Amino acid sequence: MSNLTDFFGGASSPLVSLQRGTVSVAHGATVTVTINAVNLAKSMLILNNKDGGKGGYISPAWAAGSFGSVVVGGTLTATTTISLYGSTPGGWTNFGDYAAIAYWEVIEYA
Repeated sequence: MSNLTDFFGGASSPLVSLQRGTVSVAHGATVTVTINAVNLAKSMLILNNKDGGKGGYISPAWAAGSFGSVVVGGTLTATTTISLYGSTPGGWTNFGDYAAIAYWEVIEYA
């Protein structure tokens, strides 16, 4: 058996394309990723991220924003574009260069 089509008796795949990648997204940033063209009506974005947070100890001696995290949301904004957005949590301003790693996948169905 050379592939899954043979295994499933010649059934065609329900997938047209599968694209994956990773990108760093800083707090408050918008990152645009270019992909191969897909049909938006038959496609979906799956997005996971590794937290770009930092921790700290809050005490009166510390400035506000000693801890927080950066999480990522995103959308298929055009047939060849994904837009990813880094969070900006209220009250936390001391993020420095912290960023989250976004793991994205675009699936286009037949």
